[in-house]
Amino acid sequence: MDRKTQGFTLVELLIALTILVILLSVGIPSMKSSYEHIRADNGIRDIQQGLTFARSYAVSYGASVSMCANNNGTCGSDWSKGYLIYVSDTAGTVLQGESGNDGILKVHEGFDDGDFIKYSGGNRVIFNSSGLVSSPNKQTSFVYCPGSKTSSMSLTSELLLSGKSRLDESISGNCN
Repeated sequence: MDRKTQGFTLVELLIALTILVILLSVGIPSMKSSYEHIRADNGIRDIQQGLTFARSYAVSYGASVSMCANNNGTCGSDWSKGYLIYVSDTAGTVLQGESGNDGILKVHEGFDDGDFIKYSGGNRVIFNSSGLVSSPNKQTSFVYCPGSKTSSMSLTSELLLSGKSRLDESISGNCN
C-alpha cells in the first residue's frame, strides 16, 4: 500500500517557527520607531493647523487671536495637554463674544500620553489683525517629542514673525 503523507514534520514546523521569531524580533523595534515618527508628524501638524487657523481668523475678522496651552479650558503652561484658540486683546486676555460666550474659537484636548511639547515662546502666541505674530516678538519654534523628552523622532515647527509656520526636519529638537 502506498501512503501519501500530507502536512509538515515536526522539524519543518520548528524551523518555520524559529525563522518567524527571528523576523519578528528584528521587525518590532523598527515598527516602534515608525509609530513614534507618525505620532510626532501628526502632532506637529495638528499644532501647525491650529496656528494657521488662528492666523486666518485674525486676518479674516480683523481681530487679535491667541493660541495658548490648554489647562482644562484656561491657559496653562503644558502644551501636551492641548491648546486653546480664542479672540483676545493685544495682551492675550480672552474677550467676551457678542452672544456672551467667552470668545473661545477652538479647543484641542490633548496629544498622546507620554509625549512632550516644548514651545520656545512661552505659554501663548498672539496674532494681530494683519496675521503677524505680535507676541512673542521673535521667531519661535514648537518641538514635538514622542515618548521621551530626548526622542530621536522629535519634529520641529518654526513660527516666523510673519505668522507662517514651517516644518523644519533639519532641526533635531528636544523637549528639555
